[in-house]
Amino acid sequence: MTRFTEKATAITPSRELQPDEYFNETDHLIYCSKCNTPRQCRHELQGKVLIPSIRCKCQQEIFEQEEAQRKLHEKQMEIEHLKTSGLQDKALYDYTFARDNGINPEIKLAHNYVSNWEEMKANASGLLIWGDVGTGKSFFAGSHAPFVRAGKENCGTAVFRRENTDGSQQ
Repeated sequence: MTRFTEKATAITPSRELQPDEYFNETDHLIYCSKCNTPRQCRHELQGKVLIPSIRCKCQQEIFEQEEAQRKLHEKQMEIEHLKTSGLQDKALYDYTFARDNGINPEIKLAHNYVSNWEEMKANASGLLIWGDVGTGKSFFAGSHAPFVRAGKENCGTAVFRRENTDGSQQ
């Protein structure tokens, strides 16, 4: 039996090994048995040796993939939030340039506006869309907003209705 005051002759891992790990007798660190990179590192601080756990190469790759997925999901959620805050009519959510039926040839101008967004933004160019009922104003608003918002730009839509002399709205 070894007394606790005696110096240990064998160096052992600082924690219990997982099934996919091994202890390297040379540097006394725990390694991943899949990628053979360390899962611990050694730091000396004020005369004390610290051996914290770190991610091995394969753990880091998994972490980076998960982080990319999380960021993509966050961006999609942000775009969805911006859609709901700017486009009040849920029917507009499905409006896209790909679904344009070609009835209004001026939608090409709208598509050009979105395609050249950086230039339009630099020139502080905006669009004012007006017209009679059924001319595609709402379609354009629904089509262009996701493009602009994907770049996290401040983009909103507003509908102004004109009241006819008989009290009906346009």
